[in-house]
Amino acid sequence: MSFTPSAGITGPQAHQNAFDIPRINKADVDRSAQRAKRSTFSDLLNETILKASRPAPHVSQTGDVQAGHSLRTGRTSPGMSRGKIVSTGNPLHMAIEGEGSFVLTDGQRNLYTRTGLFAVNENLNLVDPATGYRVKRIGSEGEIDGFQTPGSSNIRIPYGMAIPAKATSEIAVSGNLSADTSYFEISTPGSEASSSIDITVYDSQGDRHVLSGAFVRTNVPHKWDMVLTSVKGDTGNITMQNQRIKGITFDPDNGSYRGLSDSSPAQFVVTFANDASDPQTIRINLGNPARLDGLTGFAGNSTAAVKNQDGYGPGRLSTVSANSEGAVVGVFSNGIKKNIAAVQIATFQDASALERLGNGYYIPSAGSGMPVVGRAMANGAGAIRSGALERSDSDVAADFASMTQARYGNPANEILRELTSFIR
Repeated sequence: MSFTPSAGITGPQAHQNAFDIPRINKADVDRSAQRAKRSTFSDLLNETILKASRPAPHVSQTGDVQAGHSLRTGRTSPGMSRGKIVSTGNPLHMAIEGEGSFVLTDGQRNLYTRTGLFAVNENLNLVDPATGYRVKRIGSEGEIDGFQTPGSSNIRIPYGMAIPAKATSEIAVSGNLSADTSYFEISTPGSEASSSIDITVYDSQGDRHVLSGAFVRTNVPHKWDMVLTSVKGDTGNITMQNQRIKGITFDPDNGSYRGLSDSSPAQFVVTFANDASDPQTIRINLGNPARLDGLTGFAGNSTAAVKNQDGYGPGRLSTVSANSEGAVVGVFSNGIKKNIAAVQIATFQDASALERLGNGYYIPSAGSGMPVVGRAMANGAGAIRSGALERSDSDVAADFASMTQARYGNPANEILRELTSFIR
């Protein structure tokens, strides 16, 4: 009995399956980071007409000559193109530029997704609000400050959590001290032989104090002193030794900072009322000798100024965002930024072979290989964009074309259906 009718019916069936794929893609077009499916065709049954032959003198070998008698839909897999990344304005939303997937857990297993539409739940964990699955972190970032719980892979976003004040321990100074004017000794800063600076510093309780100082020229060429002239706030007595840095010396040839000619350290020691029994030592960083990265002694105007100081008052976590390397950065009410966690990213040998579960989730399959976990911008993983989402890669125009091609790919579809019904 001829198998032609039963084999021929596989063509319409395969084209019907191919016709359904773009329809699924159209439903996914508005979903974040959805991968459009692609289908291929393959032979179901083949007849060998002529066997392959071995090579002979002056004749090359030949392959089998086969004829396909039926058709089936081959492997259907998600496309590998990336959707367009669009801004959402929500700092908890994340998109991956390049390879990789976010890693989430339902408490039993890990799931992988490129949909970074995240939110914070009632337990302060970063989750997918559609399912409640928790976003996983990697490394120990944030544990030492108490933001994360050691041994737990959850990412905590502890809004409102306080950080204590940090007493100022170092002030960095940069700029120029002019080499132009005549040299003479002064104990009180003057108008042409000094350069004044002001800086806000913090004591151990977070109280603010304004330190006023001046660089004064000595009678030795290319040598200055720095004098602490006043401290605003509740302070104790300051000895002369603790309020003057002596012998700030510059190279006469190139104006670079040489260091201190005096043996005393570059620091001030101040006692604040909040901690009267523990004087606060504040180091003055004038730069590295011969590196031109701090103070200089060039000709021209004096421009010496405070670059920064390392103290701050108490604050509470107010907002978070992610940087390109996947670090979740917390911004506190005192202006301080701290890394509070690191988002875990997984890459696969063949991401197109992942098994689709729905809701934008995937799990490994035999073809995809096992996940390689790490941070963004490492081990082949892409960068993270905060405040953005990846759109679906489904192309509506291409899907309509695919539907049309599948619909009319086999002109005899309707005839074969009628013929098969007639034979039965």
